[in-house]
Order: sequence, then structure tokens, then C-alpha cells
Amino acid sequence: MTLTPIAVYQVNSAAKDATSLVTPSFTPAVGEVIIVTAFTEDSAFTLGTVTGGTSTWASRYSNTTASNCSAYAWTTTIATSAAMTVTTPAPTGPGGISWHSMTVSRWSGKLAATPAVGSANNNTASSSTVTTVAAKSAVVWGCADWNAVAPGTPTYRSSATALGAPFAPAGAYTQYSAYQQAPTAGAQTFGLSAPTGQQDNLFGIEVQAVLASAATYAKTGGVVGDI
Repeated sequence: MTLTPIAVYQVNSAAKDATSLVTPSFTPAVGEVIIVTAFTEDSAFTLGTVTGGTSTWASRYSNTTASNCSAYAWTTTIATSAAMTVTTPAPTGPGGISWHSMTVSRWSGKLAATPAVGSANNNTASSSTVTTVAAKSAVVWGCADWNAVAPGTPTYRSSATALGAPFAPAGAYTQYSAYQQAPTAGAQTFGLSAPTGQQDNLFGIEVQAVLASAATYAKTGGVVGDI
């Protein structure tokens, strides 16, 4: 089984402003995992907790270290299927306006009670690791470069796949979102090997696969060893 996103919604501020970011309306299935990654251009600006749907949102990462972008991640597991949007509140900080962005991805996997998270900030190598605890997981990660190096054609570590295009308002910051497969449990390296010269706030979260039991898988004609 390979975990891939059901859908991705990337919403970026249209200017250096104080607007909330809101996804289009969508209707997730019960049990879907939703992951939100969000950033501001500078740690002086902060974001409140996302809202959307009737499920409870959990903060999985929050970092506002100086000389970095602010970086956040929230997750929820859908308990009731109904149309919803996801909203990230407007940033607060000096002057009240900032470039900001969010990426919302939907997954058919599951979250551990405390999902594995890896991170690095003040990170000039654009690399970090997360130690996954289950086989056939995916690592969903976000990265924001305070140095605002132009993205060019990014090179993602560990054959990661982008979740939308980089967001790079000139001279403000550069934001990336991606995911990668983690076929076996253990240390997973994530980030970018190009461009270089970044100063990143970088984090990754494990989404586990929902695996069939051996008996169920065999009934469908699968090979038990592939579970």
C-alpha cells in the first residue's frame, strides 16, 4: 500500500496583509486525516489555531524562533462527514500585516495518538529526520526559508513529492510543502538539497497506513506478505 493525498488545497496571501486564509469547501469521509501546515514570513508574526468542521484540531508543531519564519502544523481526524472549509486566522504582529500561507492535505491513513514529528530550525542544511513507528507510512512535511532564496527547480530529499508549488513572494520568504513514502519504520530524512543557502524552519509528521488484516487481505486475492 502506498499513501498518497486524497486532495490538496494551497492557499496563500495575495499580498502582505492581515487576511484569514480559507480553503474551498470540501466533504471528507469519516476517518480521513487532515493536515494543515502554515507559515508567516517572520517569527514576529504569529497565527492562531485553525478552524473547520466539527472535529477537534490538535497542534503538532509551533515554532517562532527569532530569525526564522513562524511555522505551524495542525491535524484532525474526521468524525462526521459534512461539507467544510479550513480557515487559518490572520497573522498578528508588528504593523498587523505579513505574507502568510497554508497547505491543507487530506489522507486516508490514520494518526498515532501522538504522531511522530521531526523538526529543525535555524537550519542551513534544509534537512531533518523523523523516526516513524509504522511500516508503509508517509511523512508530510513543510518548510519555510527566512532567507527567501529563490526556489528555482527544487530538489527534494528522499524522492519526496511536492504538495503544490513553492510560494515565494519576492524578498519575503519561500515556502515548500511535500510528502514522501516511508516503507519501513525508522529514521526518515526529509527536506531539500537544492536550492542552497536557506535558513529553514522545517518539520515533518508521520501519517500511518490503514492496513487490512491478513484474513481480509487474503480474501481479496492479495498476497499476505504485501500487507
